[in-house]
Amino acid sequence: IVLLQIRYGADDGLESLYFTGEFGVKWRNRRAVVTDLPRSLRLGDWTEQGLPCYSGSVTYRSKISENIGEGQRLFVEVPEWKGSLLKISVNGRLTKVLAWPPYEADITDDLQPGENSLGIEVVSTRRNLLGPLHYTVKYPEWTGPDSFKTTGDLWTDDYVKLPYGLMASPMLSIRARE
Repeated sequence: IVLLQIRYGADDGLESLYFTGEFGVKWRNRRAVVTDLPRSLRLGDWTEQGLPCYSGSVTYRSKISENIGEGQRLFVEVPEWKGSLLKISVNGRLTKVLAWPPYEADITDDLQPGENSLGIEVVSTRRNLLGPLHYTVKYPEWTGPDSFKTTGDLWTDDYVKLPYGLMASPMLSIRARE
């Protein structure tokens, strides 16, 4: 139990409080309940897998071993994801940062013979942590003071979260060298 006691007045300047740590969160109705940190994530929205307010990044890792012939290139394609940008790494080395389509990276030059480690890092935003959390417009053209008003047609008591994560399996494709 975390208990905060304060004599609250107009001059206190107390606004939002944030409880941080290595834990998960599940929503029960409109109440957040602290849970164990998820040990792994599946494809899909990580906000529905115990990380609803997480504002960092998640790296999805896989082992790959593709035989690339002379004159061929290996690309990793990320067909569906939600976040602000992707970071592609091979064997722990950052290969490419992707923020605009096409969401693919040529990883040929970073491969070693045999098995390689592929990392796809999805970077989120601060939206699900800092808000606006009750604004009915999920993807507004802009966010400002009016987005945080607690009354009016654009307010809901529900939490409006943005989805984050890999939504579909990444694909490897071998292409002829141009």
